[in-house]
Amino acid sequence: MNLDFSRKDLKDDVAYEEAPFLVDDEKGSEISVGHVRGPPSSARRRFPSSLNIVLFVLIVLSNGAWWISINSRSAQESESSCIRPQLVWSPGTAAIEYERVVLNRSIESENVFAGKRTKAMDEAWAELIKPMALKISKEELERLGETSISFRDGSGFLAEMAVFHELHCVKHLREHLTLDFCNMTEYELEFERGHVDHCLEYFREAAMCRGDPTLAFFTWDDGIPKSKRDTTNECVKWDKLRAFAESRMVDVSDYSVLNRDG
Repeated sequence: MNLDFSRKDLKDDVAYEEAPFLVDDEKGSEISVGHVRGPPSSARRRFPSSLNIVLFVLIVLSNGAWWISINSRSAQESESSCIRPQLVWSPGTAAIEYERVVLNRSIESENVFAGKRTKAMDEAWAELIKPMALKISKEELERLGETSISFRDGSGFLAEMAVFHELHCVKHLREHLTLDFCNMTEYELEFERGHVDHCLEYFREAAMCRGDPTLAFFTWDDGIPKSKRDTTNECVKWDKLRAFAESRMVDVSDYSVLNRDG
């Protein structure tokens, strides 16, 4: 049996074309190993394998994708915005922007909205919930797939934003604590109980709907764990959202502006 593996016999063989351990000297002469000689090294440098090319392209693409992702995330953070699911549309969503806010949770906290009821408190609360009634367009109402009461002049439909209803309930519960129940009729008492129960239930649903994951922390106070007074929260920029509500605000104290036919 002839076992002569000469170049003539192997020139069409894959082993000849893919022999990475074969090198040439500077004069171009071929060095053989057991009579097997490889192609010039310059040829191998000019024609890299397909696998190397594919790997190089994949590395470039993956690094490019990573770079774009990092820059996109940095841009979002610089704008103090965050992405939230939008399963239910609202025209007010366009006014939503978030920021980090330190909230004071102390029992001793005092501001114009808390403490003993005063004229200044009543005025502050009235101003806070003033944009409760809003006007939305026919197109916006149709987009939501809902129905509502229309305005007689055909300018739109009546709506309210949930956050202002929640604030209304806080206001009502505060007023409830100062009511003179002795001078109320049984009908008034029953109505008040129903209103307060509604507000408490509104808060329960709102808290569960949002599911705020913000953490509070504790410290020792005379041997008893006590939650710290301040927490850093992710909050809506209130001034921006309120400005949107004020731009849609309507006065419906006079029901004659509303269309009673729907």
